[in-house]
Amino acid sequence: MKTLTHDEYEKLQAKAKEFDRLHALVNTPELVDFPAAVHLEAVHQEERWGKKEQESKAAIDWFWLVGYLSGRALEHDREAERLLAQVGGSDAEADRAFYDLQIAHHREKAVHHTITTAAALNHWHASMLRKARVAQAGGLAANSDHAPLETEPMRFTG
Repeated sequence: MKTLTHDEYEKLQAKAKEFDRLHALVNTPELVDFPAAVHLEAVHQEERWGKKEQESKAAIDWFWLVGYLSGRALEHDREAERLLAQVGGSDAEADRAFYDLQIAHHREKAVHHTITTAAALNHWHASMLRKARVAQAGGLAANSDHAPLETEPMRFTG
């Protein structure tokens, strides 16, 4: 068994700390900055499910996945609206606090599922580009030399 020197131990500790930081970044959902949120979610999905899972999907699989995820966003949005209508008839402060928490939860879930849907579309797009590249025998598809996940998140100026 090899014993680590102090310097080797410090380097190992620094790498572990960086790993923990990056892992937390990729696995903490962003909800406000949409382009950054989609990029982080796409990276998270690839880390969680792996590239083989994505590469094995047919267009119909992507279609149903996107439909399922967007349906979840719709369900949570509708539940938030239903609860919002219910709270209007309640004067009790405790009831109001309960409803406010539930409405906020469903709004957050709706936003998150919108982002997961967009990230799944990002992967579907990358899948189509990979298939087009293979079909063109090494050529580039869609006027691009980068798959979507190899790019930086979109930046909007205004």
